[in-house]
Amino acid sequence: MHSRFEEVYNTISKNNFSTVIFSNGVIPRQRIEFLKAQPNLRQIVVNTQHPSDYRPYQYEQFKFSLLRLGSLITLGFVVYKTNFDSTFIVDLIERYGLNRKVKVSIAAPLCGGKNSYIELKDHKKVIKRLVRQSSVFKRHGIRWYPDTTFMWCLFTQGQLAELYDNVRFSPINLCTPVLEVAPNLSVYRCYGAASLSNPKLKITDFGNEKEAFGYFARKEAPFKTLGVFAKCFRCDMRGQACGAGCIVHILQSLPKKDYGYIY
Repeated sequence: MHSRFEEVYNTISKNNFSTVIFSNGVIPRQRIEFLKAQPNLRQIVVNTQHPSDYRPYQYEQFKFSLLRLGSLITLGFVVYKTNFDSTFIVDLIERYGLNRKVKVSIAAPLCGGKNSYIELKDHKKVIKRLVRQSSVFKRHGIRWYPDTTFMWCLFTQGQLAELYDNVRFSPINLCTPVLEVAPNLSVYRCYGAASLSNPKLKITDFGNEKEAFGYFARKEAPFKTLGVFAKCFRCDMRGQACGAGCIVHILQSLPKKDYGYIY
């Protein structure tokens, strides 16, 4: 975490923002007690990896964070390869008394950057594997909720029914701004679209959360009318269960790739 984390957190809090922290769970011990004492901290979303992907000292610190923060932590699982296994998460939730909901998402590309992500053509493979693994979570009464990278039309009716029965998962895909704040107080629409935001824009430029959310929503509105696929434009699910896809996927589907600062 940033060396001035407490200062950044308190600045955000003074501007009437409720706070969700995203972390890899390897949190310095002195910061853990600070976090436990914050009344406006809604949750800490920890995107976890398989235990074998951690270095030993990192995994020990990760487990200590889970032990101390307990139900404040919601585990997130980001699928970035097609041969994934999510079932280890069940043991972590049971062992450390974590929130019994898991944020499940499919990795999307970064605008202006390189990262590991699932191409749209492979989303159906991922969905098929998620359906199979969801039965393990069902046996423990653990539910899933989606991030914004799921497309309604890529699921069969049988898959939708099975996921809902197993983990109450429904791929509602309304890709809205999530207001990520950098250590220097720059505010971004989301991590994937960070390069499209003017770095001079600060969270302190807005009076409250609603004002900041509205700014980003207005700026991206022309692009959101398009959708990821050509068929999105006339789809009956638009504005209902589906928001026509992740804003980064939408931008990458267009002929022009460099839009400068949209936000």
